Formats: sequence, C-alpha cells, structure tokens
Amino acid sequence: DHYERIIRALDEPPILVGHSFGGLFVQLLIDRGLGAAGIAIDSAPPKGVFAFEPTTLLSLGRIFLIPFGWRKVVRWTYPEFRYAFVHTMSPVEQHAIWNAQIVPDSGRPFFEGGFAMFDRSSPARVDFANPDRAPLLFISGDADRAMPPAVVRRLFRAHQASPARTDFRSFPGRTHWLIAQDGWEEVAQVCLDWISSLDGGFETTSPT
Repeated sequence: DHYERIIRALDEPPILVGHSFGGLFVQLLIDRGLGAAGIAIDSAPPKGVFAFEPTTLLSLGRIFLIPFGWRKVVRWTYPEFRYAFVHTMSPVEQHAIWNAQIVPDSGRPFFEGGFAMFDRSSPARVDFANPDRAPLLFISGDADRAMPPAVVRRLFRAHQASPARTDFRSFPGRTHWLIAQDGWEEVAQVCLDWISSLDGGFETTSPT
C-alpha cells in the first residue's frame, strides 16, 4: 500500500524492479494495475506457488522456528547469510557484505509469505491469469539457494496463465546476491534490453 501511494502520485507509470521480497512486491503492484512493466529478481513467491525447496528451508527455516517470530525483529546470522546469499564468494567478500548490508528486519513478511498457502486472506495473493497486467520479467541466479531456480521457474509458469507478456532469464553461477556480485552489469543490461523490447518504446541507457 505504501508503494502504491507513491506510484499513483507519479506523472506516469514507472518500471518496477524488485529483488527477493521486492520481487514479490513487484508482482503484487503489477497485479493491481500499477507500473508500466515489472522485473522480479530472485523473487519470493506469492500465494499459490510452492517455495520450500531444501535449500530454501536451510536458508530461512530458523526464522520460522522463532516463537511468535511474526511479532519480532529478526536478523540474518553470518553463517545463514553466507549460505543463502554469497556462498560462491571469498570469505573476505562475504564478511564485508554482511557487515555493510545486513540489518534487523521485521519477521512479519517471512511468516506472511511462508504461510500464505494457509491464509485465505493472505496479502501475498495475486491473480495469475490477470489479462490486464503489465509485462513481467523473472530473473534467476542458477546458484541461488534462498530462492532457487526451481521456485522462480514456477513463478514464471504460474504467470503464463495471463495473456500478458511473461519472460524468464537465468544466470549461471549467480547467487541470491546477483544484483551486486561481480558481473551485476550483465544482469542490469539484460533488464535494460528487455525493457527496450517492450511495445511501449522505453528509452534506456547502459548500466554504469
């Protein structure tokens, strides 16, 4: 709802790009008719798409075991972050990213997403067959453990129920941190090229 208020105040619909839970937010906003296009990177799934691959459980499982965790502040430990996000990088890089980027977070989104299938009024539900939504691109890192390629492919297939354009692109050797790990420019360029290919005739520039 917060993002919707921002988007509706803009002069024109923006292109929405989100990573992980941000990818889920992109799907929710696009389903509401907001945004000219959406790019969901290593995205968390909405209600109706099974997410719990073994590596996902190892990445997120501890949070679901926290008593009343949906009411609490949670934080990735370094071993959890290393396993789920940056396991292909050097220990020096792993520590540096964890120290710079990892902050306390609300446990609520994890529980709302993880248990969406049991909640009839889940805030994480979308209409996969929505004929009026904007184009969607799903991006997956082949080495992602938190949201592995199998989950992102399920998302892609689910959204193909809509006649609107839906595309998928995977990147070999990339982890859940593909938005910032070495070679991120390639991912950004694919996003720009996809945007340029849409019927709206969007203008883009190369990533820097």
